[in-house]
This record gives sequence, C-alpha cells and structure tokens, in this order.
Amino acid sequence: LLLAALVAHAQIQPLTLIDVATWASVCLIAPCILGGYCILRNWPSSTRDEPSIELSALTSRFVLLDALPLVGVQVLSYGLAQFDIWMVGTLYSADDLSVYAVARRMSLLVAIPLTQMSLVIAASISELNAQNDHTRLRSVVRFAANSSFVMTLLLCSLMLAGGGDLLAMLFGAEFRAGAGVLGILCVGQIVFALTGPCGTVLMMTGRMRTALLIMLASMTIYAAVPVAANYGLEGMAMIFTLFTATNNLLQWLAVRSIFGFGTHAWPDWQSVSRYLQTLGCGMSQLLVRVTGRPTPIGTCNASTQIQD
Repeated sequence: LLLAALVAHAQIQPLTLIDVATWASVCLIAPCILGGYCILRNWPSSTRDEPSIELSALTSRFVLLDALPLVGVQVLSYGLAQFDIWMVGTLYSADDLSVYAVARRMSLLVAIPLTQMSLVIAASISELNAQNDHTRLRSVVRFAANSSFVMTLLLCSLMLAGGGDLLAMLFGAEFRAGAGVLGILCVGQIVFALTGPCGTVLMMTGRMRTALLIMLASMTIYAAVPVAANYGLEGMAMIFTLFTATNNLLQWLAVRSIFGFGTHAWPDWQSVSRYLQTLGCGMSQLLVRVTGRPTPIGTCNASTQIQD
C-alpha cells in the first residue's frame, strides 16, 4: 500500500521527505483503524458489559516476572535489528551507509511472510500448548513454516537474480552497488524462513528465558565486527547473516529438544495448495466482514481449514 502510494504521488509531483513520512503514517494508521472497526463489529455483545477481573498481587507479580524476559527479547530485537546499520554508519562513509541501509531494508521484505504467519498462529500455539496437544501444535507450526517458506523462496529468487537492477530501478543507479549486500542478507532470510516460527513457539509457550539466553549467546558473533569491517559492506552483511542464522538455528534446536519436533519448513504441493486456499478464504472473510455482502470468492468450507 505504501509503495503504491509513493509511486502514485511521484507521478504527480516529486517526493519530499515530508511526503514520504506522511504516506508512511497514513499507511500505518489505516490498517489499525480498519482492524479496530472489524474487531468492534464482530465483538460479542454479551461480553461488553461483564465486570473486569482484577488480578491479585501475587498473580500480578508472576505476570511481571514472566514479562521481563519478554521485554528483554523485544528490546534486544529492536537494538540488534539496527546494530549493523549503526556500525556501518560509524565505520564507513554516508554514501556506503545509504547503500547498505537500502539493501538491508529490501531484505526485510523477504521476512514478511513468516513474520505475518507467526502473528496469525501465535494464539493457536499458546492454546494448543495449554491443552498439551503437541500433535496439532506440530501441524499448525509446520503449515505456517511451509506456507511462508514458499513465498520467501520466490522473493529471494527475485532478489538474488536481479537485485542490482531492482535497487537501481527503485532508488537510482548508484544503489546498484548494493546487490552483493542484498544477496548475502537474503541468504540469512532464507535460513530464517527455513527454520520456521521457532521463536514464536518459544515465546508463546512460556520459554521466554530460553529465547533471551539464545539471543544473548548469538550476540557474541558481533565480536567479529572489527574483522568483518576489513571486507567492506559485504563483510558487515555477512556478520548480520551469521547472527540471524545462528539465532534461528539455536531456537530451532531448543524447540526440537523441548517438544520433540522441529519447526522447519518441508514444503510440498499439498502445502502450497492448502496455503493458497486458506489465503483465498481469509480474503473472502475479510471482504464479507467489511462490506457485509458475499463475494464471488465464496465462503470457506472444511477443506480450507488447517488439517492435522
């Protein structure tokens, strides 16, 4: 949506920083408003007037203690997501920083399928874990991993085959030099998608401390930054790729050790077909809820649901 708005605006008049910030804000707020409207419209009326349940002091203490590792993971995730950019800005020129930052942002597009799928199944992971139903938990996790890996592989193939041309077309000819950086970063995103939603499984099953310890251990790779800096922007990209791969592989091993199954993707044609059917079903339900009218896509049936 943001990309379409920027392209349309650029056809009318040249973009400025204020224009980009404005459109980014609009594209961020609009889905929140639409989501809130859908939630309120479909919220059961019988629960709106129920009295709220106050947590006891002991329960609140346990909630806060469990939340601390979660806060630590979120803070480290944000910091580490920017750390390589900060290092490039410190060690290299502003031109090199702009090339690296653009390639870095482009590589994040590859992670969108698994990131979004992890958000969709997060509640199901928690519920199935509480029911001790690890068979269905494995089924849901594998479905998410297989579905997102297919999309990730397609995006990575596009960026690996024509990353330089893509960067030059979107940002200018001077950014073609970021093709090598983009290719290296895409390798890390492939590992991220291949290992599946292992981090989400750990977080949603109460293993926040395990996820935090794994992230702290993976951070030791950044000690090699002084060595990687001798190899230019590609060396910095390699460091971030190694961190991403190490962190996700350790999380995958932790899930396999705890639950007895892996979260890795193993796609087949059946998984691809079910993913496309489920995607069409979700779009149909969204249109029905927003417009209140049936769509030509039809309604979902039992064949489009995640099966064990």
